[in-house]
Amino acid sequence: VFVLDLGESLFQFNGKTAGLFEKHKGGDVVSRIKGQRGGCDTWVIDESDPSEHDDAFWEHFGGKQDIAEGDAASDAEVEVKHRLFRLSDASGELTFELIAEGKLERSALDSDDVFIIDAQHTVFVWIGVGASEGEKGHAMAHAQQYITENHGGLPLSISLLQERGVSNDQYKRILGHA
Repeated sequence: VFVLDLGESLFQFNGKTAGLFEKHKGGDVVSRIKGQRGGCDTWVIDESDPSEHDDAFWEHFGGKQDIAEGDAASDAEVEVKHRLFRLSDASGELTFELIAEGKLERSALDSDDVFIIDAQHTVFVWIGVGASEGEKGHAMAHAQQYITENHGGLPLSISLLQERGVSNDQYKRILGHA
């Protein structure tokens, strides 16, 4: 998937081997750019499904050309890198730090703190039963700031989880084991 930004118009080109995850992420990028500009014309060019806008896209490359075959990656092969952050005021000062990436373990969660889990499609705010009022009070603001700084302000959902209300199956999905 490629995005062609022409200022007043945007094209999203989906190659014939593009997976659903790639197409969705490309759409997110186009939506974010369009939102930042307060609107612009957008078109999706799908290599497998020609449309009336294809010529307008290809003219920016000197006309339509054959595209070399790439390695077809299935959505299952796309690595989603989960990230785990601790929000803690145990030192007397509120800190926000990355503590793990990749496949996360439940044992990394501490009942005395708040954790923010970036699962790429959703950000989870996990509140331990012993978390302080300060940690709880700043949790959502930190999650929103994190999305703005690390996902370009994309409209990701934030799910609030209380430690005692999360099932084992939910932990597996949230931590990247499902």
